[in-house]
Amino acid sequence: MKRLTLPILLLSVFLLSARTIPAQEILPVDQLKPGMVATAKTVFQGDQIEEFGVEIIDMLRNFYPKRDLIIVRLRGEKAEFTGPVAGMSGSPVYYNGKIIGSLSYSLGNFLKEPLMGITPIREMLEIFDKEKRRSTELAAMGSREHMQRFVDMALALEPVEWKAFLPQRPSLHAGGFGVTQLPVLLNLSGFSDHGFELAQKLFAPLGFSAVRGGSSGSQNQGMDLVPGAPISAVLLTGDMSIDATGTVTYRDGDRVLAFGHPFFDNGPIELPMAQSHIITTISSAMASQKLGLTGKLVGTLRQDRTTGVMGILGPIPRMTEVTMRYLSEDGQQSQFSFSVAREKSIASISPLILRIALISALESARLSTGFNSLRLKGVVVLDDGEKLILDNLFPGYQPLPVFSFLNSILHSTGQIASTLAAITTNPFKHVAISRVGLRFESIPGRQSAELESVWVNRTRFVPGDTIEVSYRIRPYQGVPFTQKQQVVIPESIQGRVLNIVVGGGPDLTRYERRIMPSKFSANSYASLLRILRQARRNDRLFIQIRISDRGLIVNGEELPGLPPSVLPVLADRSNRNGTRQTRDRVVIEKAIPQKQMIEGIHVIRLYRQD
Repeated sequence: MKRLTLPILLLSVFLLSARTIPAQEILPVDQLKPGMVATAKTVFQGDQIEEFGVEIIDMLRNFYPKRDLIIVRLRGEKAEFTGPVAGMSGSPVYYNGKIIGSLSYSLGNFLKEPLMGITPIREMLEIFDKEKRRSTELAAMGSREHMQRFVDMALALEPVEWKAFLPQRPSLHAGGFGVTQLPVLLNLSGFSDHGFELAQKLFAPLGFSAVRGGSSGSQNQGMDLVPGAPISAVLLTGDMSIDATGTVTYRDGDRVLAFGHPFFDNGPIELPMAQSHIITTISSAMASQKLGLTGKLVGTLRQDRTTGVMGILGPIPRMTEVTMRYLSEDGQQSQFSFSVAREKSIASISPLILRIALISALESARLSTGFNSLRLKGVVVLDDGEKLILDNLFPGYQPLPVFSFLNSILHSTGQIASTLAAITTNPFKHVAISRVGLRFESIPGRQSAELESVWVNRTRFVPGDTIEVSYRIRPYQGVPFTQKQQVVIPESIQGRVLNIVVGGGPDLTRYERRIMPSKFSANSYASLLRILRQARRNDRLFIQIRISDRGLIVNGEELPGLPPSVLPVLADRSNRNGTRQTRDRVVIEKAIPQKQMIEGIHVIRLYRQD
């Protein structure tokens, strides 16, 4: 025991000293003078923190309300050659050993001299106080309008729009007087050309500069998070990865400050924090940027504020685990695994990231963007124990408004992402997605068909009758065929007129929204799950019998055939609490499996025989 005590003691002292990094002494803005030459630290390549000169030009007072910006000129051969660099955000600046702040802003593109802006360190240190009062800030909640838009897209009531997943607010990545934040370096590894171009296009307006990463072939796990070292916020990790890289400004024990400007400006957050490795710095007259690799996860980013981000070394937040299998036409199987950030303040961005990752994985597995159909079997497991099944068929090319088409990869991933975003943005209950399992089977060609015509064997009925419904289906570039179904009219029917509605899943859902819009409006967490679970499959033909009948829809659930004494009482609330009156109701709905996606809808009216 005595022999083991000293080594254990020495190891404990080493770990404690490595963990406890003292805070640096600061230099206030009012002590700075034009012409002073300070020293900045950053990594241009590898794991070496390099120093270069920074000449103070002047102070830009009240840059933001009651916040200042220090305008400087870079000095030194390498710094002057690269100019402002995406990924340099947060690089600390010192004068006589005291920290002034972080390089975080540039003064436009195509500069004739390398001018930058420094966020004062005192303004960054305020983030520590925000963390102390973290519990007093309300957690971000979604809006019903935002959630409902995702519900409509998940049910194919509306086309899936990329911009719907992005923050609905003005860009926070620009200041006045031509001063702009340095772009946040967004490293993407393992993505197809299409996936990378999508990410590049979508995230650029939010102040991100996307670069393609990859494996360097080394086992480098990144640098320790000391001032001047790269730091990454991890959005996706695994077979594909996305991380936002900046530079550490300040460290006090296990706490670090970085970036010198916001990431998404979301306040309290919980994002995985990682070390990083800079491969090289790419110099450009338009926009220089670092090229990096994510290292090991080492903690949690806890604050995302106007003057920077703050993280704590230690435990790593949970992420959503995703597994995806792809079975090709010839039976070859590919598998992908990755984890997506589940931070609630980016509740719609995480499903967007998942969609881009799935697009890349499917294109990689098939080695093309494809003219094929996809059969999906999927499950979403939520933290509260609820599950959603995502089984469906996506037919290769799906017509869209304005004479355009959607292939199976975009079609399927759009509905998956919309479903997840409807859950994560709901304003009723904070719920995270624990796991997503997806299996795609590729089917050659375009598996869609048109419902050409529908007819019945009689136009009049009596309760208890059996109606024979016939319909003609024309597959895409195939031979038409006819099917028949027997439908029994319940003996309890009291009405004199009924409609037989025959159609494909999306068309029937759109038809129902026209005649009773509130059926698909979620007014509670339970109604949201019910609506998503009742989403109709594309590879089914649906037959409904609908009868005129006054009823109500309450929180998306039909309450048909209400007694006369009950209906007026409930109808009095028809303008609130998600309650709406209806004029007809579904008596029977049958789903007939098909090999193709069915498009089209027909309605036939029957009259009661006297």
